[in-house]
Amino acid sequence: MAAVRKSKAVAKTSKKKTSRKKAAVRSRKMSGAYPLSGITVIDLSHVNNGPYATFLMAMAGAEVIKIEPPQGEHLRRRGALCADA
Repeated sequence: MAAVRKSKAVAKTSKKKTSRKKAAVRSRKMSGAYPLSGITVIDLSHVNNGPYATFLMAMAGAEVIKIEPPQGEHLRRRGALCADA
């Protein structure tokens, strides 16, 4: 009988730990506690490296504002890099 009580106590303890972890993850998502949350980045870059860097910053929680020329990003107007085979 004591073994049954002990196993129930262990199960309750592990459930508490799991629910605490889930609550911590949930509160982090809701609070926006990412490394760059609260930071605004203005992206004036073009080609590959600049937009990729600002993409990574956005994934880390930054708000990214992309500024483009009136015609739009010039890579959008570019054709295929190689001929189709």
